[in-house]
Amino acid sequence: MQYKRKMGIDYGDKRIGIALTDALCIISSPYEVYKNVGQEDAIEHIIKLIKDYDVDEIAMGLPLNMDGTEGERAIIHRQFGEKLESLSGVKVYYIDERLTSAEAEEILISSGVRREKRKELIDKISAQIILQTYINTKKRGSIFMENQNNENSTRQVDLLDVLLDQDNKEPIVLMDENGKQMTFEQVAVIPYEVRKEKRLYCVLKPLDKIEGIGDDEAIVFLVDTDDEGNSIIRIEEDEEIAIAVFDKYYDLLEEARKEAATEKPAAKAPSTSGKKAAGKK
Repeated sequence: MQYKRKMGIDYGDKRIGIALTDALCIISSPYEVYKNVGQEDAIEHIIKLIKDYDVDEIAMGLPLNMDGTEGERAIIHRQFGEKLESLSGVKVYYIDERLTSAEAEEILISSGVRREKRKELIDKISAQIILQTYINTKKRGSIFMENQNNENSTRQVDLLDVLLDQDNKEPIVLMDENGKQMTFEQVAVIPYEVRKEKRLYCVLKPLDKIEGIGDDEAIVFLVDTDDEGNSIIRIEEDEEIAIAVFDKYYDLLEEARKEAATEKPAAKAPSTSGKKAAGKK
């Protein structure tokens, strides 16, 4: 799978902080502070970086008022973002930057950077924070259920509600950290204890082709929550645990088959991909 980088921008009338992700779009790093001598020159410079680093998304800070409304500064930022998006063809996403500068200052102070040096660095550190916020938001595993009554409609729902809905027959669409949507069929939800810790796992079978995953393989995910209490999932990268979870699924499936021996045979279970799936989501 070929990944594209993301860019973060902290826009200012005099200086523009710029940050870039690594090739796998996992970590953001400060790149540079560009002296803003005019929008045309700034946009031309940024477009060159977009081409040089193969950027496909931009996260740009938006200076909201403390009550969350947009004032004159936010309008200026949006105008710059819209012009950049139009000329570059790269989508610009806006991130609340109200406390970004204060956070950047705190990082520099805690790192022992002297006051005169902080002014040179703060804009690109702010851009890094904006970009990392955007990346982390995408990593939360946003879950969407397709509305079969309207092909163009999607509704965002809580992941755990979907997984525990036994009547749900609709595919599950996961969005990875690169914004790519991938469709899965839910196979099972399995409670499993790891080192005396009770965990919940789900087994999902890809409906889209994933490199390294066979047509009859499934992926084991750990069900968890983020800092805000939202349900998230992540691939279980411990191969022994992934196999053990899948073994338990087979045991439960076998029990169900025995109970329904006189009924229609149960569908063939997919095989686990184990750690081969690691890094594919």
